Amino acid sequence: MEKIIQISWDYAKQLNDIHCRLYLQFFIVFLTLGITTSIAVFSVSIWFIVVSLLFLFFAFYYIVRIRSLPDDLNDDFRNIIGMIKELEKL
Repeated sequence: MEKIIQISWDYAKQLNDIHCRLYLQFFIVFLTLGITTSIAVFSVSIWFIVVSLLFLFFAFYYIVRIRSLPDDLNDDFRNIIGMIKELEKL
């Protein structure tokens, strides 16, 4: 039983780590594109400014997603505890 718990918890932590790394990579890419586009074409064309603002929006979206990952990990922990209780009933 304890081995199942440990494996499930390690899996949830690794999955959380992978998600966090992916969101950080997307954040860096979109932030870089947004800032670079803003600096390079400042007041040249409205379309370039809209595109750079869109990239910056995506960067902030990924900030919000990264901040919600600990909540996802807590939910996974609660699910594991629930599975343990169900297994004990069997």
